[in-house]
Amino acid sequence: MEGFKYFSEAPDHPTQVEVIHISSRSVHIRWAMPFNGNSPILRFLVVTENTKGNSDSNIVTTDISGSQTDTTLRGLKPRTTYNIHVLAENAIGRSTRSKLLTVTTDDEGILNYLRQK
Repeated sequence: MEGFKYFSEAPDHPTQVEVIHISSRSVHIRWAMPFNGNSPILRFLVVTENTKGNSDSNIVTTDISGSQTDTTLRGLKPRTTYNIHVLAENAIGRSTRSKLLTVTTDDEGILNYLRQK
């Protein structure tokens, strides 16, 4: 009897990408671990795009360990909208992008204080 043969492929894209917490300059997100394509996930790439521009300088890619399914994106601007995607990568290749997550950071300082009253 011959055993099953497993073929490695690029991983599936992360699913269930969601916001855990938003502040004026950071966003904490998490996602579900996708199918790894029969090859360990080496890293996740979190792509953050400021929607108020159209240049590459508005796009930041953050590397996250392949065992981690959450991260805090820092250095964001207050009252700014960002589009976020997550990709998985193994030794074979990269997944397609996750579903788009759009978030808007909070106001900062006195404006935020007054809004909470």
